[in-house]
Parts: sequence; C-alpha cells; structure tokens
Amino acid sequence: MPVPRFSLRQLAYFAAAARAGSISAAADDEHVSRSAVASAINELEELFTVPLASRSRGSGFTLTPTGEQVFELSLSLLREADDLPGRATGAALTGSLTVGAFPSLVPTVFPFLYELLAEQHPDLRLEVRSLPQPELLSTLRAGELDLAVAYNVHLEHDLDSRLMYDTVMHVILPADHPLAERDVVPAAEVAKERLVVMSHLPGPDDTLAYFVRQGLAPQVWVRTGDFELMRSLVARGLGLALCIQAPQTEVSYEGRRLVRRRLDPTPNLERLSVVWPRSRRRSRAAAYVAGLLEEYGPALAPRT
Repeated sequence: MPVPRFSLRQLAYFAAAARAGSISAAADDEHVSRSAVASAINELEELFTVPLASRSRGSGFTLTPTGEQVFELSLSLLREADDLPGRATGAALTGSLTVGAFPSLVPTVFPFLYELLAEQHPDLRLEVRSLPQPELLSTLRAGELDLAVAYNVHLEHDLDSRLMYDTVMHVILPADHPLAERDVVPAAEVAKERLVVMSHLPGPDDTLAYFVRQGLAPQVWVRTGDFELMRSLVARGLGLALCIQAPQTEVSYEGRRLVRRRLDPTPNLERLSVVWPRSRRRSRAAAYVAGLLEEYGPALAPRT
C-alpha cells in the first residue's frame, strides 16, 4: 500500500490557517512558529502542484477552489486519525466536541446532554457555543463546530441533518393578562400590545413576517439578545413576546408567573435539527452526540 507523501501535521497547520484566516493566527492557535505553518502549506502546494490559498496583508489567507476541497478533506482525515485508537479498541469517547446552537436553545436542550455524557463518557469534553443563526451556520461550515442545533436548516444543500422535533411559534403573556384566559390568542389582539422580540436572527424577521402575512403592524418595544430578559419583561407586564422555544417552567428568573398560548392563525412549522457539513465525515463523538440529540429531541420539544 502506498504511503502518502504528506503528513497529518501538514494538514492540521493548513486547516488551522484556513479556519483562522491567516498564517500568524494559525501559528498562535497551534502554538508553533509562523514559519512552521508557512512551510507546511508550501510543502502541500508543492505536492499538489496548485496553489491552495492566496496570501496578502490586505485579504489574509483566502482559499482557492482547490484549497477549499483540500480543507474539507483535511478535516475529515484529521477526525478519522483522531478517532482511530477509539474505533480500534471500542474505548470510551475522549477529547473534545464543540456544538453550536441558537441562544434560546442552549439552556433548554443541552443540560440533559451534559448529564448523559458525564455518566457515559466522562472524558469527553463538551463545549456549547451560543450563536445567532447566520453566524452559527458560517462557523459550522468553517470547521469551528463539529455539530450545530438550528431551526429550518434541513433543506440546506451542503448540510446533513437529523430531525429533533417540529414546533410552531407561540405567544407568552403575563399570567394575569386578559388574553391569558384564552386557549388560543388572535394575532390581531397581540398586534395591539407592545412586543418584546429577540434581536438574534432569524427571531425578529420571523416575528414580523408572521404579522405582515396577516396585514398587521405590530408595536415592537424592546429588542434583546437575552432570552430570559425577554421572559422577565413579559412576566412584569411590560409587553408580550412571540417565541419558538419554551422552558418547562412558567416562571421568570424573578419568580413571576407567565403563560404561553397558541396563536391564531397558526404560524408556519419550525423544524429543529442537529446538522453537520455533508462533505465531512463526523467523528465518533459527533456521530454519538447527534444520535442522542435525535433520540431525545421529542422529549425536549416545547409544549403549548
């Protein structure tokens, strides 16, 4: 069997430069000299006989079309190499796994995952990063995340996904609000109230689009990136909010009661999935965690 003329270290330095956008930043990330990273990339380019990236002070380290293909393959090979000892011996999962998620999902989806991994694979370090959806997907595609948990990405052509659950947007109200007495709240009544909306995309776009489809103009009072601040403002009677995600408890951080109700007309279906780049082979840990998220997804779905 022929032995490859490149090394995993060369691929690792190249992938680090592609992720960081510069050779200097990659050297810092890998704790090596700048010349070590530059030499590794030069050797790969000499081997492949084509440029893998353009390098300039103004634009940094920009991959060529061939470089993008080599980057994807490098990530897969590096993950395979990291997994090899565990696959061969069937050992418990070790190392680290980075998962990204929309901010409101972090406190409602991931506590159970930390608990399961602590029991079953205590040497696997899980890092969860809270990111707005556009940044979430770009970070996943850049190779900085192993998995992402996101809404409505199952039709992205370059991502593979597994369904966790389907849900719809609902309204949350103070428990003593007159509309809280109804099982279903008309959109026209909600539009008369002040609204507190999430500032992270696609939250505000989804909320406003729902009202626009009904020919309504909502009164947006506060935009916030903090899910719990939004719930606390609602619980204090300062406005209403439309949400997709919901904690199991119906009290705010301050202990004030709030309720969630269905909307009329029913909003569009929202699909939550665990996703990863289709072109990359998942690590053993990523495949295992994706399986857990798919299995336990229905139990984590918001109930209105």
